[in-house]
Amino acid sequence: MSRRVLIGLVLCVVVATLDLGAVTAQQPVKLTFWSWRVEDKWAYDKMIQVFQQRNPDIQVEFVPFKQTEYNTILSSALTGGKGPDILHLRAYGGLETFSAAGFVAPLDFDTVPELKTFSRQMLDGARGRKDGKLYGVPFASQTIVVYYNKKIFAQSGLSIPKSWDEFLSVCKTLKDKGVVPIANGAKEGWTLELMAGAVAPNFYGGTVFYDAVTSGKLHGRGLCDDAAAVPQRAGGDVHGRVVGNWVLQGAE
Repeated sequence: MSRRVLIGLVLCVVVATLDLGAVTAQQPVKLTFWSWRVEDKWAYDKMIQVFQQRNPDIQVEFVPFKQTEYNTILSSALTGGKGPDILHLRAYGGLETFSAAGFVAPLDFDTVPELKTFSRQMLDGARGRKDGKLYGVPFASQTIVVYYNKKIFAQSGLSIPKSWDEFLSVCKTLKDKGVVPIANGAKEGWTLELMAGAVAPNFYGGTVFYDAVTSGKLHGRGLCDDAAAVPQRAGGDVHGRVVGNWVLQGAE
């Protein structure tokens, strides 16, 4: 498949996905959809089934790859003039590798008016860093929080910290008891950014969402209060883990 054909199909599929009107064609249009969401294949297959029922002349095959290998496989395929018609891309810098190379076509509000329903902050993640153009439709967002071990809290007679100083005090108390206060897995490089994403905004700003929740302007359920303890060992008991809300689907 040439680069020009791929770009045209990517743009067409985005529009067709948002406009669920039936497509008239002599032969069914067959599209491939690549992703790193191996664990969600069952869900995407269901969504695709609904889409195909509404658009019987379009057939979509969802092909997920291991997330640590996805970028390499995708880049190799596109560079060789092959690859999928629809692709999942990671936001911000993760998208730039493919948009700057010309592998995906830019979108605009005239072509895909549904993009207007997304906030500016959401759309910024789908913009090319070099040219500022939109290259995709946001499909997911995560929240970075601190999960705590309720059992260790109770055994240590601790309560949930309500300020930065109280948080540091809790960590010191746990450390003095031989408990690792905070732990992150670092087998995969992307997990190293989670600490910065959860803690650093307190110092450089970016607390708009937090301020809206704590002021009562935005109501939500506190993940830290309700999350089950996430088991993790690092040479002993671990009190807390900085990670995203995606772990909740596997927590018990």
